[in-house]
Amino acid sequence: MKHYPHLLLDIQEHTALVTLSNPPANTWNSDSLHGLIELVHDLNANRDIYALVLTGEGSKFFSAGADLNLFADGNPAMARKMARLFGQAFETLTDFRGVSIAAINGYAMGGGLEVALACDLRIAETQAQMALPEATVGLLPCAGGTQNLPWLVGEGWAKRMILCGERVDAATAGSPSANMFKSAPAEKNLLPSPVSTSA
Repeated sequence: MKHYPHLLLDIQEHTALVTLSNPPANTWNSDSLHGLIELVHDLNANRDIYALVLTGEGSKFFSAGADLNLFADGNPAMARKMARLFGQAFETLTDFRGVSIAAINGYAMGGGLEVALACDLRIAETQAQMALPEATVGLLPCAGGTQNLPWLVGEGWAKRMILCGERVDAATAGSPSANMFKSAPAEKNLLPSPVSTSA
């Protein structure tokens, strides 16, 4: 089977289970973003695949977003390049020909939340925490969060999360006022049975 950097692919019947595997926090870097683009293109070409389920490896992090080491030297050219790559990768996911589902099994921060927002559906386990904390480190969400979040939850919730970096848990995100995600029952683990999740 083809290799995609930091992404594990498991085909189960007509569903592609994609696991972000970049310990310890399942962060995104240039390799994994390029890998996501290539993987989605490959899945689009496979007419036997109807659904894509994206999750994070382990039980603590769905994805902590960008690998902040990429921005450590303060190089604006690198920041612009990575912002464009994040946008391209997550737009490619949004354009997946089938149904895309984010199975949020832990912290979804920054780009981790943005990749979930790029999916058609989001299901969060009860321990999940979501935030767009970029403003707290002098950045702004660059991969669709400022567009997708207001469309999904409304301007009020979106401003609280984007401008204040407010963190929400699965119960809050799944509440009628936020309506961001469907929460999984407390006793239910979303994986390893994604086929039943996407049915």
